[in-house]
Amino acid sequence: MSSPWQTNTTECRGDNGLCQRTLEEEWAAGVDIFAMTRKVTNGLALTNRNLLKLASRTNRRFILSAPKKFNVLCLSIIIGLVAGTVLGPLGTAYGLNAQNSSNAQENVSGSGSAGSGSLAVAMFFTFSASSGAGAFSGTLHASIGYDAGLFRLTVNNPANTPVLLCPRGQVSAGGTIISGSFLGADVLVAGCIGSGVPGAFIVTSKDGNEAFSGKGLGAAALSSSSLRGGIVAASKTSGSGTAGPGTIYTAEADAVTRDGRLVGGGAFVGTISDQPSGNIWSGFSATVQPGCTFTTSGMTASFGSFPNQPVTSSYKLSTCPPTSPGPQDASAQWAVHSEDYVGVGPSRIDPYKNF
Repeated sequence: MSSPWQTNTTECRGDNGLCQRTLEEEWAAGVDIFAMTRKVTNGLALTNRNLLKLASRTNRRFILSAPKKFNVLCLSIIIGLVAGTVLGPLGTAYGLNAQNSSNAQENVSGSGSAGSGSLAVAMFFTFSASSGAGAFSGTLHASIGYDAGLFRLTVNNPANTPVLLCPRGQVSAGGTIISGSFLGADVLVAGCIGSGVPGAFIVTSKDGNEAFSGKGLGAAALSSSSLRGGIVAASKTSGSGTAGPGTIYTAEADAVTRDGRLVGGGAFVGTISDQPSGNIWSGFSATVQPGCTFTTSGMTASFGSFPNQPVTSSYKLSTCPPTSPGPQDASAQWAVHSEDYVGVGPSRIDPYKNF
């Protein structure tokens, strides 16, 4: 089975300060928003000294300790997102004056030139800095292997945004896939504000063909605080549990707000015991650990498979510290309700601190 991951990096030739950091420091800068507080739980950063004493000593140490002897490269893509929201089918402006960021999770089914199937999608963005990121993972019948990718968002309310029936309004943004399947293709993510509400995801190839267009259920939320940064990941896991054996594809996007709250979560699609499985989850905690490991936990939505159940994700970089900037190969473990399903497999993870 072929891997969808490809590398898309460029050597930095400018002298803007960022290029003076080692690759280890680039990774450190990307996860620094999580490492500085060591753990972000239930929307509150644990910065109080007494609270930090409750964490293990290893979790209080920064994740990277290797010698800083790597050649210097800088990230090749500096992009952003201008996010907007609309009300209902008429597209009336909604909430921009009071809100500064948004996040969304959804699983969608659809078809296109790449085939038909289901994808899990997750993303976050901040209005003030015009930047955001996301991930998708799943399988399309005409594809070889599986489809997964990481993308950056740069356009508010693209012209081809589908109008969703959203009583509380919708968010939408467009951008470009920077790693994985459909590399370089345009993406569009749209979702209604709320939970258990419509969402959409569209991938348009470089030649203008619609590779995939899907709709489904998910959640989107607005925040009055802008974002400091975040991490996105796409994974394929295989495993088993009390629910039976299966293969689950996950997309996760977690961010930390300026006032120290964790926002975001993820989505999953796949099969368990040969039955379709899918849902979204909201993130509750994020922890940076030694060995370039990032662990999160959350709770599934009240609809879909495994409703209202705890989930955990763990990502460990294949190379620590990384030998190139940008998205990294990793191994992932994903579990729902501890024992209902536990799966492991390949992943791609990208710390994103461009807010």
